[in-house]
Amino acid sequence: MSVKPPYKSMNPAYPSAMVYPSSSLLRPYYSQITLTASGARKMQTSPQAKAFLQNHCLDAANPLSSHKQIQQQLIVLWQAGSETEQASAEICLRCYISHQIVQVCIELASRFGLRGGFQLSDLLPLVLDDVPIEWNPNGSPQPPSKPDSPVYRAFAYDILGSFDPSRNTCLSTWTKRKVLYHRELNAFLQERGIYLISDWALLNSATTGQIRRTLASRYDLTEAEIQQGCQLLESYHAVYSEQLRQVRSQGYRGKCPAPTTQQLQDIAQHLQKMTGQRFFPLQIMAQLSNLAQKLRQRQPSTEPLESVDVPAAAPDEAEQNQMAFLQDYRKELVSVLDRAIAQVICDRLQALQSQRG
Repeated sequence: MSVKPPYKSMNPAYPSAMVYPSSSLLRPYYSQITLTASGARKMQTSPQAKAFLQNHCLDAANPLSSHKQIQQQLIVLWQAGSETEQASAEICLRCYISHQIVQVCIELASRFGLRGGFQLSDLLPLVLDDVPIEWNPNGSPQPPSKPDSPVYRAFAYDILGSFDPSRNTCLSTWTKRKVLYHRELNAFLQERGIYLISDWALLNSATTGQIRRTLASRYDLTEAEIQQGCQLLESYHAVYSEQLRQVRSQGYRGKCPAPTTQQLQDIAQHLQKMTGQRFFPLQIMAQLSNLAQKLRQRQPSTEPLESVDVPAAAPDEAEQNQMAFLQDYRKELVSVLDRAIAQVICDRLQALQSQRG
């Protein structure tokens, strides 16, 4: 794919400067951040990777491509290109991942470093473990690494190997997710009182006693409202926590996933038996999220993982049925509300007209 020739800068301070339209957009893909033996950050720029990007990832008709377009093109070349294209695309993607890893660590150090007594330099060695990019003497890149290679694989390879652009998730978001779920990084933060935990894991480990103390001491709530929060947590444990225990007894060791539509329905039914009130799945989801946020204010060192756009796995038939049900439910809910509002307005108008008469 050809690209436009470089153009002269319009900045009068640099009249002879020659730059590419998307050079700043491409920079993270041809400059890699690694750590030296002393733990210092090192930036390495690759002219070969830059030339590869300009030849394969810049459209002459649309030079200002997005990161998503660049990443999709690189993934295609990495998976189905020639041996040289595979190796070059892998290097470009590893460069970009190194920048994103550093950015996530900067965010964590900025938010929790003072409280936990650590610095950016303490986090980077745990996740930024890739080796510097290498090129053969003839100017070609090293062959791409194979998944079954017995050689040590850096964290960047795990991120790249598990990334699927077909799920409409940017590589930056996927990298942030992988870093936040990194086992050694989490262990380091927990030693300093910082817990990266989802709403569902937070509620799963909470007790009704904790909920009662939190709601009673920090919020101006009535006893009935406090009791409702405790009953909501009891229903959550009866459905979600119980099913999670069953799955973990079969060997599952992953994080606590978001409740499914069926689980929300079961929680609503369980809560209805306890309170005599009817609840809807979306209502239960909102109340659970609100309850988790109240717990976080009691435990300010917890970091919600829901802010990270976590791509879901390809839905199976059961999940597709749940999604279809949720879509139909939302449509029906809007229709019912419209009819109810119209009926209330009609009744009110009739009442007013009868009063005038």
